[in-house]
Amino acid sequence: MIIGFPRRPGARARLVCFPGSESPEEFHRAASRMMAPEVEVLAVRFPHDALAEGDVRALAVHALPSVRSLTGLPLRLFGHGPGALVAFEVARLLEAKGGVLEGLIVACDDARPPCDKIGHKGRIMRRSNPPLDHYDLAYLRWFSQETGKPETTLTCPILALIGDDDPGTSIERMSVLRQRTSGEFVLEVFGGGPGFLESCAATVVTTIRDRIIPPPT
Repeated sequence: MIIGFPRRPGARARLVCFPGSESPEEFHRAASRMMAPEVEVLAVRFPHDALAEGDVRALAVHALPSVRSLTGLPLRLFGHGPGALVAFEVARLLEAKGGVLEGLIVACDDARPPCDKIGHKGRIMRRSNPPLDHYDLAYLRWFSQETGKPETTLTCPILALIGDDDPGTSIERMSVLRQRTSGEFVLEVFGGGPGFLESCAATVVTTIRDRIIPPPT
């Protein structure tokens, strides 16, 4: 369920990625290289077609035991596209069970609408012709509002990442996540549109790394 790129025995912190497709993205491999040796980067490997057809809560419940088993290092979760919805729900479940999470990082990196329809129980429905990564954090907004109960508000900080030339999202849309945590909320805007995680990989990774391991002052 969780794989490494590779494991880092001497790491000071851990980042678990929830990718926007069934297989880990090249961005996560680059992040592992650039954050070594201080940060161990891992990724959740979802079952085949799980993101296209799966229920957000069911996927989170499936991933939770693997995430909870990662002890000994400060933990952050990072999700983009549909993986962001699952990461958000894993964070909620983890905190509800008394787990400590140092932060949640979410990225919107695709302009196109995610799917034809969203069900009423957090289910991601298949598009008529989908690449799996064509999801948008508007649906994290929908998810958090639709399930707007006290337990959907996190206590950990949230770092949100967007591109400044992505017509599929906006600062206003992403800023709704401020309402979903009692901790710090930070929004970082990068140059680029859909796919900015790859086109701005070095800058994005540095931004994430500096949140995990602050540079010397």
